[in-house]
Amino acid sequence: MAPSQLLELARLGAAVASRRRKLFLLNSRTRIALQAGAHGVHLPCDADVSEAIGLRESDNAGRLRIGKSVHSLEEALEAQAQGVDYVLLSPVLRPISKGEDRRPVLGLQGLAEAAQRLQAPVFALGGMTLGLEAEAVAAGAAGIAGISWVRGEIEAAAGQSWEGS
Repeated sequence: MAPSQLLELARLGAAVASRRRKLFLLNSRTRIALQAGAHGVHLPCDADVSEAIGLRESDNAGRLRIGKSVHSLEEALEAQAQGVDYVLLSPVLRPISKGEDRRPVLGLQGLAEAAQRLQAPVFALGGMTLGLEAEAVAAGAAGIAGISWVRGEIEAAAGQSWEGS
């Protein structure tokens, strides 16, 4: 996707999320997240957090949340030490949007352990639906994240599909 298209989509996502009192986090693209007014940027597990923190500080955008994907308690503790505002722990349950994900699921017990050990908020990803939010929160999650249902909300608001973009 061209940067201009991504910026347009990110602006739409941020607007839809704000209207629905949800957060819109852009994956990996800190500069575009800042331009689009996104609530944050989400980094993959192997990303260097310091660049995103530097961009946030240089833009005086203290509001921009920086999060990171993690797949174990050890990765979550390391991300917290790097200065992230939250971690996205996955897969808590078997992912809905991915075909054959061979990673072992952490389960609600793994989610609970991470939530107890970290000071940073832990969000659950992997198999999450709105119907499972209460269970994830009871296990200590700050909330849940989803790919399938979020995409559906944005597509409905835009009146078009962004699949394959």
